[in-house]
Amino acid sequence: MREVHRKKSSLQLGRLAMPCQMPRLPRAAAMPEAKRTRLLYDAENRVETARLYGDVVSYQYYYIDLLVGTPVPQRTSVIADTGSTICAFTCSGCQSCGHHLDANFDFSKSSTAQWLPCGQGCDSCKNRRCSYRQSYTEGSSIEGSKFTDFVSLGDEFQQNPPVKVHMGCHTLETRLFVTQKANGIMGLAPGRRGAPTVLEEMFQDRTHVNAATFAMCLARQGGLLTVGGFNESLNLEEVRWIPMRVERFYGVSLSKIQVEGGEAITGGFGHTFVDSGTTYTYLPDQIYRRLKDSVKSACKNGACGQEAGSQCWRMTGSVSSFPKLLLTLSDTVVSWGPSSYLYSRTSNMHCLGFESNGGVQETVLGATFMIDQHLVFDTQGKRLGLAAAACPSFTERPPGPTRPFAPGMPPPLAGVPGQTGQLQDVQSGALFIGVCMLLVAVALCLVGRNLLRAFATTPEANGPTSPASRRARARKLGRASPVEDEEMQSLAASPSEEVTRVPLDTWLGDATLSDSPTPGSGSEL
Repeated sequence: MREVHRKKSSLQLGRLAMPCQMPRLPRAAAMPEAKRTRLLYDAENRVETARLYGDVVSYQYYYIDLLVGTPVPQRTSVIADTGSTICAFTCSGCQSCGHHLDANFDFSKSSTAQWLPCGQGCDSCKNRRCSYRQSYTEGSSIEGSKFTDFVSLGDEFQQNPPVKVHMGCHTLETRLFVTQKANGIMGLAPGRRGAPTVLEEMFQDRTHVNAATFAMCLARQGGLLTVGGFNESLNLEEVRWIPMRVERFYGVSLSKIQVEGGEAITGGFGHTFVDSGTTYTYLPDQIYRRLKDSVKSACKNGACGQEAGSQCWRMTGSVSSFPKLLLTLSDTVVSWGPSSYLYSRTSNMHCLGFESNGGVQETVLGATFMIDQHLVFDTQGKRLGLAAAACPSFTERPPGPTRPFAPGMPPPLAGVPGQTGQLQDVQSGALFIGVCMLLVAVALCLVGRNLLRAFATTPEANGPTSPASRRARARKLGRASPVEDEEMQSLAASPSEEVTRVPLDTWLGDATLSDSPTPGSGSEL
């Protein structure tokens, strides 16, 4: 959908105000080994850190864990989306919701959960509760009721402090929200109409969060999200800052793109947004065609391997034979390497990770642009920081929470004596062990069932899939629009064939309590 935007900012890079005391976590050489590998909450600098999971090949998005409610928080998984604002996920009682990574949030089990009543700031009302309905560019939608509760970013062992925020409980999912593995979505874009987002409510917790800044570092599999500052130890170069519009979306000025050493493509990019919830990078059609032709020209005569279709190449080994792409953002030239703009459909087939945006004169810098880059969103200073980085890779999630914690206090460290309470007698101890064994048995049954389901829908089980079918499953979550928008209602009611997709072929890996990242950008898929 086309949005109405204000006039571009006239601020120049040299005139941008530096934010007060934006925390930078130290480089690896100065950081203790335990701090580099654990990546826990930094109470001294007031910076929260959380793992990102997912990829652009199998999941088609990156997601984060949230711990919601008290006394024992419930884990839910949400897509990390810088192109939308609402944070909402599946709740118990939802009849139309799909099967997701985590159990639906059970409102009755949280002693601090409260439904948001109808009133000021409520767009719509249903059953005397403030409700929401949100449609997305890809044609999917969600709806439900809003509530407040305590939420903590990331997994239990990372010890990020909980804060009370506004969220949404799904009672309806459509299309890709039904088939995705993540339970919901967490919009990280600027709030609209005065309604604060979960991210903005975290920024307001100045006791635990230092600044209105967050950063994302995406690897080919997983990555890292920080709130309150950024982790400089991940960077391979100094952060370069460019002006950023913080108006409904995170907008930047793109003026030129080219294959390194080739002819520059200038003008016609339209408004440019950074959107982690969009799988690929989308360019206006004429620019996309010229850029694709430039890459193919640089790869002619087998220089990059054997062509397989119009956007893929068969090859073995590194993708270093592909050319670099150079983007001019404001006055800064940013390198977009082949390890980012290509995705691996199989171990020996690599395809372009940028697409045509059709007749829409807008550019969306999606997840493929963000891979191997550390992007720092300074929302107060209205600037975007970029640095090539060795983003940590995560593929396995730790177990969900089992211990209670008090609101406003960090959850207990696993394995620390004296923090989980003492069993009163032998009978209670036996009961505890029995319940744990029962829960483990149920969990193994559920995981086994879903592993079989996932195997039954993998490309390997059903035969090879084409690049076109993978593109049809790609997410395009940015530029979210309220349901009252007629164009979005029409799109949601009659989505095109391009957005249909089969269930994802990636499932939960073995659990682990450690938080030791794999250096670099992750292994090839």
